[in-house]
Amino acid sequence: VTTHDGTPPDPDGPPKPGTAIFVSGTGQDTPDCGESPQSPCKTITRGISRAASSTPPKSVRVAGGTYFESIELSDEVSVFGGYSQDFKEGPGKETSTIEGELLGGEAIAVRADNLTAKTELAHFTIRAADAENDGASSYGVLVGDSPGLLMSKLVIRAGKGAKGADGQPGTSGEPGKAGGKGNDGVPALPDEGIQADSGAPFIRPPMPPPLIRYRGEVLEPARGKGPPYPII
Repeated sequence: VTTHDGTPPDPDGPPKPGTAIFVSGTGQDTPDCGESPQSPCKTITRGISRAASSTPPKSVRVAGGTYFESIELSDEVSVFGGYSQDFKEGPGKETSTIEGELLGGEAIAVRADNLTAKTELAHFTIRAADAENDGASSYGVLVGDSPGLLMSKLVIRAGKGAKGADGQPGTSGEPGKAGGKGNDGVPALPDEGIQADSGAPFIRPPMPPPLIRYRGEVLEPARGKGPPYPII
């Protein structure tokens, strides 16, 4: 990309008849639009297409106003903005603004690729939209391999880039190390229950005799040999 030295890329006043395609927001995109200031094309994109189809290619003259479109420059087709509505004054007489659109989630207002012949872009305010797709960028002017491109008297504003795409999942962690030796266990408490010797039958101990009431008194069992209670 070569930056212009500051002199007007196009002489003041209207271009010579038959050397330019005219574009105005009040025009119409018809098959033969733009051949005269009285029948301009409506969009810059259509104007560039019409100019590139001529032999040799013509330039494009754009009247003041806002153009809601993204454009792609064509080799040897220079585009100048800022003309008065009747194209009798300019370039730079009025403000011509390109409001870029989203292309596949990415915002590119002006694209220039493989321009090898002299191609000028001048007297525009260029604004790109905000990008939407994750990881997408916003470009006021995106240029690739274009040694023939000359740009001058431009105000270029890119929009906001979109948020970055999500990162890839992390790799699995390494296996953990073996656990350490546990503490010694607490000694068991002695068993207070009644337990038969190994191999011997279990014998339930004798139950105490039941208490008997007689005339409201509790009779105590007799001690020693004999009946458990006194004979009444």
